[in-house]
Amino acid sequence: MSALDVIHAIIAFKMKKPLSQVASNKSIKTLVAGKSTLQNEILGDLQKEFGSKIPDKAEDMSLQELGAAIGSTAGVLGKCAQPLVARMFSSKMPGGFSLSQARNRLQLSYGLGPQRQDALLLIALTMEPAARLATETEASTWLEKAAQLYAIRASISYSAVVGSSNSVGAAAQGPAISNAEMQIIRQREIEHVRQQIQLLAQYAGLDLREGARLAEREQAAGNKRQADLNDITAELGEELVAGVRPQFDARKMRRFDSFWNWARQDAYEWIQQAIAGSTAAIRVVSALLNACKLAMGTAPTYRELTAPMQPVTIISADGSVSYQEAAREDEPTCIEFVKHLRMASRNGTPPLIHMREQNESGLWIYSQSLSGVYFSALEDICESGLTFAGKTALVTGCGRGSIGADIVRGLLMGGARVLATTSNYSRRTTLFFENLYRQFGARGSELVVVPFNQGSVQDIDSLVNYAFGKD
Repeated sequence: MSALDVIHAIIAFKMKKPLSQVASNKSIKTLVAGKSTLQNEILGDLQKEFGSKIPDKAEDMSLQELGAAIGSTAGVLGKCAQPLVARMFSSKMPGGFSLSQARNRLQLSYGLGPQRQDALLLIALTMEPAARLATETEASTWLEKAAQLYAIRASISYSAVVGSSNSVGAAAQGPAISNAEMQIIRQREIEHVRQQIQLLAQYAGLDLREGARLAEREQAAGNKRQADLNDITAELGEELVAGVRPQFDARKMRRFDSFWNWARQDAYEWIQQAIAGSTAAIRVVSALLNACKLAMGTAPTYRELTAPMQPVTIISADGSVSYQEAAREDEPTCIEFVKHLRMASRNGTPPLIHMREQNESGLWIYSQSLSGVYFSALEDICESGLTFAGKTALVTGCGRGSIGADIVRGLLMGGARVLATTSNYSRRTTLFFENLYRQFGARGSELVVVPFNQGSVQDIDSLVNYAFGKD
């Protein structure tokens, strides 16, 4: 069972498609056709299955390239595939057809060892019945179809099983025993051993059924929980159930607070560049030192230095519409942008953005004084900056390229302690936040990143307890 086999099966299962419709020469991004939620679920399952072996930008690689990048595997079902197979048997198979019984049947009927059984069960996962099978006959037929498909994909043929554990394809030597006769012999041996154990237990005064009764009660409780979960899933749909599944785990918290290390590295790089590219290196270094000494006596300050942007919509000749951001004319910095916002229109109407106050008649009217205070505060922020030293902020929904990520950037520049959450927790995500802190983390700033699903009530409670807990 190769890494590609596991990848192929997991993706086919998540997409609810047969293996034949999941091309291994296509990437995950291409297969999901722009469904980012499904793409993130698949990447999360693959990371659970293979751990740190998942490379960066795995969604852009073809399945063949991804399998080659992961390399060799242990040859057994992992932390993602194993629970999926177990859940399929508990929810879709009849009561008398358990996973262990299916494995035993694969061993006796086809001579498959544990690893080949795992590979076959992966294929069976992509053939999961739409509803629970009513009888063991239906389950046996389903398992037989999965075995035949596995034989085709693995390029093997099933031969008669000799003895007790011959592998597939082995040549028969000596007299052959049919599967039915072998099962009868095994049942007689097991029954003989059971009778001996019961006699010894009676002699010792032991209750051999105590553990079995406890297991039966636990099994009944587990079956009830699974039935309740099946009812909820059938009523709400798998997508909604997956959408509210908790993700928060305090053990996965990542903390970034080494602002001084990054500042020292940046200063060293600036000095080296000055020495290499300027004859006035000493003067540049001296100015940098004075600037650093001055900054040490002041609080960290967020100052927006990027050019104000405006949306631009372009309609091409064929009617397609595209959107992009462009720099605003006559507004190279935020101060010009605020001043233009402050200007009233020529016909005497108030600015587009303004403050209102309630008069004696209860009407809300334009307040020039309050608007003046508001715009003066904005101008002061643009010119002098804004400090968040000693402040703590919680920012959710701050993925790459989002408004939340820019908010985190400004808070870190101002020296705030930021608790950021992400619903797509992975090595790539933590590297993004590490680089964000490395580039913008000011003195005293701190960035804590935790996995979090805002659609989960449990996660909301866990996040509140984590943020306001004693630790």
